[in-house]
Amino acid sequence: MAHLTTLMTQGKPQMRQRGKWDVVRKLLEKGYHQEDIRKLYRAVDWMMALPPKLQDSFEEQLKRYQQERQMPLLSNMEIRAMQRGIEQGIERGIEQGIEQGIERGTVQTARESVLEVLTMRFEMVLPELIEAINQIEDASVLKQLLKQAIAINSLAQFQQLLSPNEASTSGE
Repeated sequence: MAHLTTLMTQGKPQMRQRGKWDVVRKLLEKGYHQEDIRKLYRAVDWMMALPPKLQDSFEEQLKRYQQERQMPLLSNMEIRAMQRGIEQGIERGIEQGIEQGIERGTVQTARESVLEVLTMRFEMVLPELIEAINQIEDASVLKQLLKQAIAINSLAQFQQLLSPNEASTSGE
């Protein structure tokens, strides 16, 4: 029934919400075992996807229905576990984002430092050399290049040093 309703309500989100409600309500009223209801609900929920606002409205309607009949589709423990999982996922995502941002900032600062030293020492840096340095993603390689930029005698020598690095860093 869910599949047929999904086909009939394609492009009609309001009608799909009503159809989804009818399917889920009948599912709840059939007297199936809780685990069977959960499995069937997941399939219906996936098959009859709704736009976010209508999904929120549907979930609110379902919550009211369950409260009136004391028959939760998800137990409070399951809901809390899901909320904790979401919170933990958000925290991990933030931590990873911060770490990646710091790493990118470190690499970008190292690139800028190498280019600044080369510009100060040799006045003009060829665009190809700038591009090659900007392709390097490894902060430790850039740190070594910075030391070389300070000590090297000519821009040509620096460019020769960079040639092996280009092959090993541009594919990372």
